[in-house]
Formats: sequence, structure tokens, C-alpha cells
Amino acid sequence: MSYSSDFSLNRIARQILANSIEKGFRARCESCGGSGLVLLHSDGTRTQWEPKSGPPSEGSSLWACGACHGRGTTVASRHISEEIALIHSEVSELLELARIPNGLEQVGPHIGLPAGMIEAADIIIRVLDLAAARDWDMEKAIQAKVKYNASRPVKHGNKLF
Repeated sequence: MSYSSDFSLNRIARQILANSIEKGFRARCESCGGSGLVLLHSDGTRTQWEPKSGPPSEGSSLWACGACHGRGTTVASRHISEEIALIHSEVSELLELARIPNGLEQVGPHIGLPAGMIEAADIIIRVLDLAAARDWDMEKAIQAKVKYNASRPVKHGNKLF
């Protein structure tokens, strides 16, 4: 199975992570200020790079920040148990909607899409935020898991569902 070349789950994950940093839900890397890049000057010194300042000046070059490995935040900025709990809370919100008659189909006032679809998107957003912060290649992982699942026998594990 392959996906369209113009769709990149990892690119979307990086955009989600950048938004989390921008909105203050993740700490900015102290070394690069959250840009994920540092300026390396001809004298060997390094400084933070601001995207709005434009391209590097003569004698300087942009490098991925060594502290955050170009992500703009460090893994230590949020404990994984907190991230898992946030994913779980989004799953619980989807479950609560499913308990309400027509709850999944109700259209919310802010986005104009069915509430179930929005909560499912929130789950994916949380997972991709976690993945981008940890530099996980979710495209590779999903493709490997889909391929593995296709090779498994019908109703493997004798489970009802």
C-alpha cells in the first residue's frame, strides 16, 4: 500500500507540533527559541534564528538545533504519561458523544463538521503531536503496521472483537 506523494503525515505532524509550540502547549527549546534552527556564524558562534528575519547573512548558515534536533521543543518538555493521558481524554470525549443519541452526527457551531469527526481529529492531532516531538516516522510505522495486519489470520487471537 502506498499513499499519494502530495500527502505527508509526517509534514502534518510537524505542523501540529509547531502550532503546539506557538500556542504555548509545549515549551520552546531554549537553544533555538522554538524555530528548530540555529545560525552558525563564520567565527564558530551560534545564535538563535528568527524566521521573520529572513535568510542568513553572508558568512552564516542555518543548522538544525542540536538541543532539540530541529523539532523546536525537547522531549523532556512534556512527560509521555501526560501525552498519553491527553490522547485518552480525547478518546473519552468521543466515547461520551457516542453515548448521546445522534451525538456523533451533531454539527458543532465553531467548525461546522460532525462532532464525532472533530473528536476523532483531536485524537489524531494529539498522536501526531506526540510523534513529531519524539521524531517518530508515523508514515513508516503505519505502512509497516498495515502490511503486518494484512498478513495475520482471520480473527487471530480468538478474540470476539
